[in-house]
Amino acid sequence: LGVLSAPLISSPICAALVFGWIACIGVALTLAAPPVEPPPSEAEYEAHGLGPLPGGAPPAQLYLDLMKRIVLNLCYHEQSHQVVLSRSPDEGRPAPELARTFSLRARVMGEDVSLNTLSMVGLRRLDSLQACISALVAEGIEGDLLEAGCAKGGACIFMRAALRAHGDTKRRVYCCDAFAAPPPPPSPPLPQQAALA
Repeated sequence: LGVLSAPLISSPICAALVFGWIACIGVALTLAAPPVEPPPSEAEYEAHGLGPLPGGAPPAQLYLDLMKRIVLNLCYHEQSHQVVLSRSPDEGRPAPELARTFSLRARVMGEDVSLNTLSMVGLRRLDSLQACISALVAEGIEGDLLEAGCAKGGACIFMRAALRAHGDTKRRVYCCDAFAAPPPPPSPPLPQQAALA
């Protein structure tokens, strides 16, 4: 604080800001950092089909593999806050819950929703989507693509990427969603109204 000039510190607002800043640093230094979860092992990635691609993989395959990892936020999974969706009594989860740790298996199977992923469909469904798009292009089937209930649009982003990887620039990709809660269902008719119908 000796570097600061006396008139600056003599201002009550500036003095309060400086001392508040020093107090915040002191609190931050005294709080324990949350435990860091170790990342999934290479073996776990390989078991879920996320190991390294062959050395001679074509650029389109490398591009689509990267797009899947980005859409599912596998690149920065340690920053994910997952909600596990599967309701398996066998696993002791009767309702959705906030996960305490990252589960690569849940992300691959599409059983979680991360607050910072672009898609919740999971790797297996993205693989299936890629196979369908490849078949459409290879067989010359006409038509655009649409995802109904797109949420953040991750599967649509991947569809566009898959079309680009195949050199298909003519098709359109449509993203459809209500982007709001649906309206409540209509109330049942009153007995007097039912008799009139």
